[in-house]
Amino acid sequence: HKFIPQFIKEYVQKQYPSAKILVTTKKDFEKSRRKKFCARIATGDYDAVVFGSDQIWNTKITGADAPLYFGKGISGRKIAYAASSGTDTVPEALRPLLGDFSALGIRETGLTQTLRHQGLPAQTVLDPVLLLTAEEWRTVEAPLPEGLEPGKYILIYTFDEQPVYDLARKIAMEENLPMVIVRWCGAHERFSDMIQLPDCGPREFLTLIDKAAVVCTSSFHGTAFSVLFGKRFYCCTPAGFGSRTNSLLEQVGLTAHRVEDLSAVAKVGACSAAEKLEPLRKASLKFLKDALESE
Repeated sequence: HKFIPQFIKEYVQKQYPSAKILVTTKKDFEKSRRKKFCARIATGDYDAVVFGSDQIWNTKITGADAPLYFGKGISGRKIAYAASSGTDTVPEALRPLLGDFSALGIRETGLTQTLRHQGLPAQTVLDPVLLLTAEEWRTVEAPLPEGLEPGKYILIYTFDEQPVYDLARKIAMEENLPMVIVRWCGAHERFSDMIQLPDCGPREFLTLIDKAAVVCTSSFHGTAFSVLFGKRFYCCTPAGFGSRTNSLLEQVGLTAHRVEDLSAVAKVGACSAAEKLEPLRKASLKFLKDALESE
């Protein structure tokens, strides 16, 4: 039950007091994944296996299967593309497994440097979403939800970091813009001033970022798509987990969009990173092509 937001349980119990609540937990999904997917990967015969991306080396996420994601027991050439641990290091006990990789493409500059200092030939590459251009992503966008006008709302995309809400409210008050949040918050009073979009899918997510006047986020991918679409955006990186976002902002020269102190937020305009993204995109694609074609 701890994986279900408490307000959902309270809502169901209030509306249907005599109902029995059956919950599918994260444990059930993990059990199925381990039995079917992980076992199949470990016993397969492959020419090459590409590992990535996102936080594939974050053992808090992968848990008991962490060694598998570091290549233990997997045959064939091992290639990491945009692999991440969420921080600038990987667990010491699993680090020797990375010596078996023929190519190490890392998402964060900090982790790349850490691995290089340990004698591993790591290279920083772009997150996969950045390998496509804004024009390519726009071909799969959905229409804006009814009632929203392009360029006339603030989009909030966060994993419940309070600074993001505080910043969005500050901008909303100054610029008289409605706030849209990509989640379902129920009837909680602290979200009563926001338009909630709980059934937002990937296509709608793209559209909401692309058409927003301002994006306030704490998410790496919220930041990445804001950069791609050239948005005016503000990023409040979560404490201890800002490495991947900071790395991207430094690569494209947009550190001014990072918010560290709400009392001293500098107003930023729409960003322009296409010129800096293109050579990074070409280098990342070359890394992947070379890794796949090498003997």
